[in-house]
Amino acid sequence: MSTIYGTSQTISAVAHYRGIYLNAVDTVDENELAAVSPGNCLPTLVTEQGALFQENAIVRYLSTQGTGAPLYGETEFEAALVDGWLDWVRENVSFPGRVLLPVEEMLENDYFEVKDAVNLVCDNLVVLNDHLKVNTYLVGRFMSVADIAAAYVVAPFFTELLSKKQIKPFNNLLRWLRTILDQGVVAKYYDRNFTLCKKTPIPANPPKKKAGDSERVHEIVPDVSYLGDIETTFNL
Repeated sequence: MSTIYGTSQTISAVAHYRGIYLNAVDTVDENELAAVSPGNCLPTLVTEQGALFQENAIVRYLSTQGTGAPLYGETEFEAALVDGWLDWVRENVSFPGRVLLPVEEMLENDYFEVKDAVNLVCDNLVVLNDHLKVNTYLVGRFMSVADIAAAYVVAPFFTELLSKKQIKPFNNLLRWLRTILDQGVVAKYYDRNFTLCKKTPIPANPPKKKAGDSERVHEIVPDVSYLGDIETTFNL
């Protein structure tokens, strides 16, 4: 039996679909984690072959184990597409989304950072929406682990962040999202009702400064990626 330290909705759903029982350790001691996890991070899956860390690596592995429903495409090419979507969602939706939720707490820290992150996430949701205009699922004819992982990541933006007006252009994405979350096993690990947010909690304008607050500057960092790895010497 494998042991999972710090599970997630996607890991739980994939293990369930594949008929794999995982011994879940929710309260993790730092020293215990350091002893089993090469990356010393959560989640970590400990198997007979050794330990795996990072969620995408774990769900990739679980999707190819067991004897349950296939979740990794019908061909090697589709499996590679599943990998691509798993990584794309993680980098372009999940990572920016961490700035946003819980949004009330984040707004207290930096209104402009939240607004920038919302715009970035919405731009990336357009990519998903356009792809799903002619596709029922992200890859192939059947639901894959990419659909499961993406649905859990995308859903909070629709239920907690975006207003009805902001959601309206994402009709393809919304159709897909409801299709995935309506699947019995996926729904089991989605621990809330899928009810669309009616009014965004993000105000249209920055909050008024209170007495004693220091001036906040919305810093614009120039894009210098075109410079590459250039060594620059300054003569002072």
